[in-house]
Amino acid sequence: VLSHNDDDHFKGIPFLIDNGRVDKLFTILLLKYKDDILKEIDDGRRKPEPLANDIIEMYDNIASLSGKVKLRDVYKDEAEFPPQMQRVGPSFEYMIETVAKGLDSRESDKQDKETITNAASVQIQLTQSSKKILLTGDCAPAAISEDVDLNHFDYIQLPHHGKPATAEEIFERSGKNNEIVYIVSDNTGNSNGGSDGLITKGYRVQNTKNGDINLNPSSNITAHM
Repeated sequence: VLSHNDDDHFKGIPFLIDNGRVDKLFTILLLKYKDDILKEIDDGRRKPEPLANDIIEMYDNIASLSGKVKLRDVYKDEAEFPPQMQRVGPSFEYMIETVAKGLDSRESDKQDKETITNAASVQIQLTQSSKKILLTGDCAPAAISEDVDLNHFDYIQLPHHGKPATAEEIFERSGKNNEIVYIVSDNTGNSNGGSDGLITKGYRVQNTKNGDINLNPSSNITAHM
């Protein structure tokens, strides 16, 4: 699953494909939704073909994978998900609103204090040996539906590499639950998000800055992020 197409999330994908480790890649295939995006922009000036070109330009790295791997859309192709995986978010409406904002020159390139691509990151629930893991990419906390009970999870990846302001929203929303193990996938330090200023006192936090995370030794769940 590719949560979004920023380089630090994308660049490992071609390597895995070239080494025969990927059969299907699930992500948001925006060209399927150009009519929905156009309707959301609704300024009377945009036409489908130029909009499609803008989408290809914005997401050209994903387009470059066409023909190299089976590309699947996280909304239309959910029936092909493996049984231990399900999409939690973002909602289709949030995704369309966010992408349309990014393609509309009259609008800000931010959504809920995150970049457009970050905000609408795909959120996935994985279930392994009865343990539930929430993987969030770099999503905006507002993109996680209010219907999602964070206390439902044993492990939660803190979005955007453990960015403190974002983590605090997640902590608050989960009722400051110190039974949850919070995962930080931090390869940025403090330059772009990053967990350098994250206060973890009172929480169970594991950070990839300290090496690979073994989430549950009995079930061999290891996160290489």
